[in-house]
Amino acid sequence: MNHMSVFYIIFSTIDILLLVTGDLVNTSKPIFACSQGIYMLPRNDGGAIYLFVDGLIFFLFSLNISHIFYKIPDKYGLVVKNA
Repeated sequence: MNHMSVFYIIFSTIDILLLVTGDLVNTSKPIFACSQGIYMLPRNDGGAIYLFVDGLIFFLFSLNISHIFYKIPDKYGLVVKNA
């Protein structure tokens, strides 16, 4: 199995877990407040921790994209570097 397939399977699973966890936590006692329809603001420490973990997952996602589309092709000499 190649890197990209494993990457998408892992991050899709994590994304679904974050969605389900966020829905369950937010329905029992609201921990998020929406501002202007696009911003999600935490109401307590649990909401802040959830948003931190969510941001960390997105950061790891972007690092993995960089690895797949730059580092791996660079390893095989497919990236041209201009001097």
